[in-house]
Amino acid sequence: MIDHATRVTPKELLGDPITHNYDMIQGMHWYLMHNRPTFTYQAIHDMSTDPRIQFGLGLIRGPLQAHADWEIEASSTEVEKFVREQLEWFWLISARKALASLEWGFSGS
Repeated sequence: MIDHATRVTPKELLGDPITHNYDMIQGMHWYLMHNRPTFTYQAIHDMSTDPRIQFGLGLIRGPLQAHADWEIEASSTEVEKFVREQLEWFWLISARKALASLEWGFSGS
């Protein structure tokens, strides 16, 4: 039977938090010891503007952009011509944006 006159505090029910002694500086110490910055959104921005990384990504994207060729099977030559024109237009204008996914890698999420 519950006695409503006696109130139990959340601390009495749950105890101390597991992270009550956590020190963020100790977590960052590993990164500083190994000469690496903490991985933050600012680090992602800095990496994406680094010329060496841009050059490496250009080496990956370059052959894909330069040597693209399609085999189109269509019921008529008009359809084949239309599809080829659309693909070439897309590749000319938007290939760089479409290949931006290579910068972030592949993920199932």
